[in-house]
Amino acid sequence: MMNLLERKVPAVLNSEYTGLTLWDALAKHYHWSYWTQALTGTRVVLITSGVVICAALVVTVAWFNKSKALGFSKGSVLSISFILFLALGGIISPFEPLGGGRHNYDCGKGVIDSYEEAASHISQYIKPGDLIYWQGGGVQVVLLALDDIKLFPPQLNSGASYHLGGDIESLTKYGYWNEELSHQWAKEADVLLIEEHALTDWLIEYTSTNKFETAPPTTQIGCQEGSSLHLYRRLP
Repeated sequence: MMNLLERKVPAVLNSEYTGLTLWDALAKHYHWSYWTQALTGTRVVLITSGVVICAALVVTVAWFNKSKALGFSKGSVLSISFILFLALGGIISPFEPLGGGRHNYDCGKGVIDSYEEAASHISQYIKPGDLIYWQGGGVQVVLLALDDIKLFPPQLNSGASYHLGGDIESLTKYGYWNEELSHQWAKEADVLLIEEHALTDWLIEYTSTNKFETAPPTTQIGCQEGSSLHLYRRLP
């Protein structure tokens, strides 16, 4: 399923989606934000996997009943069923939601040094008392280097606290956020601090206006691609 969505859109009728992956084309067509894409993708994989597993269970039960009628021993049927489920687990394990996600255990660079370098860089452009709009994944620790800043707390959990739709008052009360709040906070913040992989869709358009002074981005933080930070300070 996910391999299919990674295929490129063919050059047909000079479509605006030509050259994009099918997944990116869907995201562009429906104006999905980065976190909407991530949440939707996870749901697609989990639902598809659930359907496959349920189908496998039905087939196994049917085969088990038929095998007993044909005289197979209970032990041999259970052994074969166990092997089939191990094989199924091996097939679906490459998907991130089912295989434990991406990890950077084997990193060829100084991870701590990259965090310190990024923290030192952004601290040159952020003043005490600044209200920060944060959009990123797992590099929030760099914010510890900033003195006396203000944040929108739900953003610190990134996608873990992102919600599709919902009432904004209820969401903020329980520490969640959605697309509407993201737009609102971006308009209120003094500084927008955005991880490169999350700089998509409306954020690119919004930060390209003459409302902001753009600072040079940091270098890559750690070993994960797209982890450099882009900083935009609102002009007076």
